[in-house]
Amino acid sequence: MKKQYFFKTLVGAALFALLSQSSLLAQDAHVSLWNFDGGDLSATAGSDMEYMDDTGDLVEFGTTEALGLPAINGEVANVIKIPKLTTMDQGLRAPLPEDSNGDGDLVNNWTAIMDLYYPATSSGKKRSLIDVVTAEWVAGAADAEFYVSASNGIGTAGLEFGSLTPDAWHRIAIVVNIEGLWGKIYIDGQEVGSVTVPEDNLDGRWSLDTAFDQMVTLFVDDNGESEEVFVNSIQLRFESLNSGHILALGGAAAAGVPEELPPVPSFVDQWTPSGKYAKADTVLSAVINAGDTTISSDSISLTLNGEAVATDINSDGGILTVTSSGLGALAKGVKYEMALTYTDSVAGEHTQSRKFEVPVYFEDFDGVELGPNVDELAVALEEAWTRTGPEGWTVDNSGVPGVSEDHVGYIEDEDGDGHPDNDGVSEWAGWSFADYSWWVQVAGDQSRSLFSLAKNVVAVADPDEWDDTAHADGAANGWYKTFMTTPEIDVSGIVAGTLFANFHSSWRPEFDGNYHQEGYILASYDGAEAVEVMTWVSDTASANYHDHNQNEIVILPLNNPDGATKLQLTFGMREAGNDWWWAIDNLVINAGTVPPRIVTQPTGIEINEGEAFAVSVVADGGEPLSYQWSKDGVAIDGATSAEFGIGQASVADGGKYSVTVTNEAGEATSAEANIGVQASLGITIWSEDFEGLELGPNTDEGL
Repeated sequence: MKKQYFFKTLVGAALFALLSQSSLLAQDAHVSLWNFDGGDLSATAGSDMEYMDDTGDLVEFGTTEALGLPAINGEVANVIKIPKLTTMDQGLRAPLPEDSNGDGDLVNNWTAIMDLYYPATSSGKKRSLIDVVTAEWVAGAADAEFYVSASNGIGTAGLEFGSLTPDAWHRIAIVVNIEGLWGKIYIDGQEVGSVTVPEDNLDGRWSLDTAFDQMVTLFVDDNGESEEVFVNSIQLRFESLNSGHILALGGAAAAGVPEELPPVPSFVDQWTPSGKYAKADTVLSAVINAGDTTISSDSISLTLNGEAVATDINSDGGILTVTSSGLGALAKGVKYEMALTYTDSVAGEHTQSRKFEVPVYFEDFDGVELGPNVDELAVALEEAWTRTGPEGWTVDNSGVPGVSEDHVGYIEDEDGDGHPDNDGVSEWAGWSFADYSWWVQVAGDQSRSLFSLAKNVVAVADPDEWDDTAHADGAANGWYKTFMTTPEIDVSGIVAGTLFANFHSSWRPEFDGNYHQEGYILASYDGAEAVEVMTWVSDTASANYHDHNQNEIVILPLNNPDGATKLQLTFGMREAGNDWWWAIDNLVINAGTVPPRIVTQPTGIEINEGEAFAVSVVADGGEPLSYQWSKDGVAIDGATSAEFGIGQASVADGGKYSVTVTNEAGEATSAEANIGVQASLGITIWSEDFEGLELGPNTDEGL
């Protein structure tokens, strides 16, 4: 591993809501609230906010009407205008009282709520929201702990969730529970993302400092990432609100965030299946949180594609778990809609639904039985990893140096841990199935946490981490190679040429004089010789080069022949050493319309004001494909073809352009292309592009 010092971070992985989080609410928890109604930083509750440096000379108070802003839900509101701040010494400081919770010395469980408005001129740029700790105290903490990304999502630790529409009021809520190892992001009452917190983070980077500096800073960070923003209300609560509380608080309001929490409505807390896909034997269920209402079990019913489903209902403290009973296996290749109906004592009847599909094959690895760590000692965990995959899966790690008896330098298992003693870090000596959060932690992250598509358990080939302990010589034993194979998958009756794989991938390659990391996929039908249907290499000069992408949706046509009945896929890594990794999750084999796939990404360009530019994309997938271009995360009216351009660009046309390609099977969004438009400053007096220089041979550089 390329060793780096690192701080403890939130890592990306969706976490199901706890069945009831009402027990997390502290009695008489502290609340700080600033509504800016007095034209200053006076607190509605708690202590007055403070200006940093000369920020007081820069901000402006007024009504939405006076500042030329839209009203909030039709009502005029008092707001503060904070311009783009130019130094890290500026910003607002929110004082915190001495306090602690979550079994720590600081406030580990907390909620921040903001009503704010970002104009379109702030879109497309990263903007700090909440800076809990500075890089002075925590290495690598120059970035705000929570921010708005260039694509208008709410970000933390490199992950982004949801979208804040420019020129619109929003209520955002950030809920942190270090004690329970989770965090959640909400926009206008709806959850848009969740993260898990690694263990041993109590009183860490995401805990509010209520013992030393006793403050957080707002709208600026050590990197100076700031843009103009209008704010109507800010609240900090020393408790972790649950989804029901945030739902009740809803969107932005002219009166600001209420100090007293409104009654919690009933809501569906969890669905099974939770995602787009399910297995044929999935047991359907839903969890209802009654909130501050009451719900009779007799009012609850469940249907599947309009047909009533028998259910078992368990009620415990306002949490009602509804589980299907007597339902046979779900049919493969069928799309389903599960509808839940119930009646509460306040709002009456509710009906909510969930759509999902049972593909030809689906595997998310969450059913594998994990065991304790062996060589990875940084984080002890009883359910950390295994090399035994789901039923029918096989892993071959005989090509990992030090694993096989015929390897040069092989040492048998003398320490009794069940693995050869010269096999490197045993957990990564070949494909493994590992708890995603644990893998990120023990490997020192190094961008593994960017794999936000991953959930719970992932399949990992990580030669970088494997190389951290002594092992048999790589060159002498043919370098690191390993593969894993699916069981035989029934594909009988599927029309030829319509089968495809869809999976989530995290790929980070490296290429040097020794290591030439490659990833590949083989497909075999009815026991015939396997054909390599995908090849990724780390050599940038190769036509098969696949650049690093730590969070990617891969769609792969499988070219099933006419009459094929069984399919086996093999995922392999070869020619690796102290390279990086390949991890996959959520493998789907399906047939029919292939979802869109970006083949060629749009590319950016720098131009002068008044010149033309165009961005284009090449995509494939089932026809017809539709296109929608966006600039800085905002859809462009009429930009609905594979190419978009402007004949005479202004400075305002500069920004990040992307396109979303859609068909009936799904959508794919391109990478962002940065278009820079330089302002015209008049006559060019002199220019130099260095192209005419006479170059000489290299001296010390060996390449």
